[in-house]
Amino acid sequence: MIPNAKFLRGVGYDATDMYEELHYDNVKPVIAINGRGFYKSSIPKDPEYGKRLVVERIFSCLKEVFELSKNRFAGMKKVMTHIYSCLIAYLVKYL
Repeated sequence: MIPNAKFLRGVGYDATDMYEELHYDNVKPVIAINGRGFYKSSIPKDPEYGKRLVVERIFSCLKEVFELSKNRFAGMKKVMTHIYSCLIAYLVKYL
């Protein structure tokens, strides 16, 4: 277990079973609240919540540029090798 672990997610993860599982694993939930039309939705005040958007932009770029959304490999090992190769290519190209 990682000490002080946080789970940064959007409103799609605002569910009771998600909170229970995170509590069981001693992980702090930092999840946007979904108002579900009855009350106003809200964004967590945790300063690390903004980092979630940066990571999502990187994954969006990887899916678009390296077509990760159209996986052609079978097996976890092959998929992970492909993803890691794409990440290395991304870092070489943009850093």
